[in-house]
Amino acid sequence: MKNRKSKGLTPREKAAAALILPGMALLCAGQIPAAIAGVALLGAGAVVLNFEEIRAHIKKKAARKPERHTKNYTTTSYQKEKGMSR
Repeated sequence: MKNRKSKGLTPREKAAAALILPGMALLCAGQIPAAIAGVALLGAGAVVLNFEEIRAHIKKKAARKPERHTKNYTTTSYQKEKGMSR
């Protein structure tokens, strides 16, 4: 959250709260389908709340150059002095 003078919530925070609060209520229900729906609502609220950070992370990953991996197919073995043949 950014420092701001007003104590109100941003629209993004309000939308996240609108998803998280019913999700918490559904988790308290004693039925499995309601609990599953509650977990889904909690996850959706978390995504809405952190969407800016998620988008920035994706953009940062997309801006990277692809890494080049080279495979070394040759092997080098070194013999110890004791094991060297004459």
